[in-house]
Amino acid sequence: MTAGGGGAGGQSDATSASASSALVSPSSLVPTGPIVPTGSIRAARAPLALPRAFEARTGGWVVRHVDPFIFRARYFAACMDCTTCHDWCCQWGCDVDRAQADQIVAELGPALADRFGDAEQWFGAEATVDADFPSGQYVSSRVVDGACVFRQRGGRGCGIHAHLAASGLDYHERKPTLCWLFPLLIDRGVLTGSGWAMSGDLVCAGSGPTHWQAQRGEVLWLFGPELVAVLDELAHRDAAAASLTQP
Repeated sequence: MTAGGGGAGGQSDATSASASSALVSPSSLVPTGPIVPTGSIRAARAPLALPRAFEARTGGWVVRHVDPFIFRARYFAACMDCTTCHDWCCQWGCDVDRAQADQIVAELGPALADRFGDAEQWFGAEATVDADFPSGQYVSSRVVDGACVFRQRGGRGCGIHAHLAASGLDYHERKPTLCWLFPLLIDRGVLTGSGWAMSGDLVCAGSGPTHWQAQRGEVLWLFGPELVAVLDELAHRDAAAASLTQP
């Protein structure tokens, strides 16, 4: 799956290309070493099978397995408090479900055209087939002057998010899903880390909460409390397993 990273960022998740090749049950969770910076945390361990498939409340997105990587990898999650990255993750644009992109153009085009230009030009014309996306395909936001078309010029962060917040609207259904889910990613039914996180290239990696701790609320909104309860238990087991190897 190719998917948006950060507030944006199209990444090819090559590191999880074999994510579905070998799956184990939660009961086989074993110690794999202490918590270390993201770049060296990618353990050679298969994704864990969940008790059932979980479908997103919005439809389409389905999670059947989880990569234990998300319980160990850490990053500086308070994005808008960062003073050094300059929206690093927004420089590649974002991958957006085709139907969601159409919705963004229709609902936000009139209000944001003066800020981001003609709404019909916000996304590339070519769609890429990808079964993970609800509509089975995605389009990518255009990159303008070295950043996603939606990045706020002269400011920080995503212009869509800022507009929705100022309007008192929930960003979950109108901002590209993979942007607010970042650095988590759904790849062939596996809830895993983004390509940048998995490779250690994420600029804010190494300290702060784990990917799961930071994005637990977003997964709760998208998939509901049953999946969150399962993942909380797996995170607890993973932390206990890791503690056994601590000096």
